[in-house]
Amino acid sequence: MKKVIERYELALHELQRARAVGPCDWQLDAGAGPGLLMTHVQKARDLSRVALLRSRLRFAGGEVSGALADLLAVFKLGRDCAVSPWIIAALVDASMEERAGEVLALHLPELSQAQVEEVLGELRRLPTGWSPSEILQAECENFGGWAERRVTAETERLGAGATGEALLRAFAADHDGLLVSEGDSAELKSEREAMLKSLTVADVQGALIQMQRDQQELLRLAKLSVAERTQPLQQFSAR
Repeated sequence: MKKVIERYELALHELQRARAVGPCDWQLDAGAGPGLLMTHVQKARDLSRVALLRSRLRFAGGEVSGALADLLAVFKLGRDCAVSPWIIAALVDASMEERAGEVLALHLPELSQAQVEEVLGELRRLPTGWSPSEILQAECENFGGWAERRVTAETERLGAGATGEALLRAFAADHDGLLVSEGDSAELKSEREAMLKSLTVADVQGALIQMQRDQQELLRLAKLSVAERTQPLQQFSAR
């Protein structure tokens, strides 16, 4: 375990320095839609695991101050990952904070009152997280906006040759996707090919409008209490 930590010494040093850094901005391209690159998220997860490993080792060795420094750095890193209201970033933050919280809870009885106050003070200074409805709102705007711009641009590019099939194939090509899988049976391939050829631009635009309506309904439900939204959400899902 110590060899693992040694490989991350520089990163762990920078992680501690980042505890004092103010607003964090990863300069993410909100207009990229599903093509958005978030390479920092996985690296942050890996670094948080190493930091928590060192924290546990420090607690075991009686280095309580150092162990707390590692823990608090992980909490800060998680919030910094979630500085933009993206679902994946919020989930990564939640996972990192949960693991850090488990280590902290395990060793809480060992802390002095001064150390407890130090931890509480730093946790209170963490960047405020996003609410579920705010995250969902951002996802709707970013993905929905991207899809609308993509459909409009591709329709204009294709001109008189624009069809629903051409639009969907352009979408699939953006992300190396397949509309008809090579593993499908001949009958299924034939059905899907026929369906694609029957699609019009209006069909794709109508599906986009329906998606946006569904997103708005999800947003409305997300703002309700759990008791209020349970049944409507089940009905929405069934529809």
